[in-house]
Amino acid sequence: MSDDAHSPGAIARAYTDAVNRRAHAEAAQLLADDVELIFPGGRLVGREAWLESRARQQPGELTEEVVADGVAETDNNAELTGRLVQRWAESGEVASELPVRIAFTVAGGAITRLELVPLTGS
Repeated sequence: MSDDAHSPGAIARAYTDAVNRRAHAEAAQLLADDVELIFPGGRLVGREAWLESRARQQPGELTEEVVADGVAETDNNAELTGRLVQRWAESGEVASELPVRIAFTVAGGAITRLELVPLTGS
């Protein structure tokens, strides 16, 4: 699979990078209007619902980022494996790390489905 800017792997990396930088408008541009997003705590449908959920987030004691260990891709899918890292906002020290898998489905250059799954027993 090519690593051009429109490949599923490149789109998955760009989305993850934008979310990690809290560049929500940039990340939202990579989502289809009717994207389905599945997280351990629930499900969102639609780019606007995702943006609204981000707008409601309040700064807290912890920050989160996904550290990618690898991205595998097929024609319309990408699977990112890595760690969800929480850091203490004040010191930057790691508070926790959780191995995760994020499955992306991409069509027409946009993410149509994203599912974040914690990996247990790793």
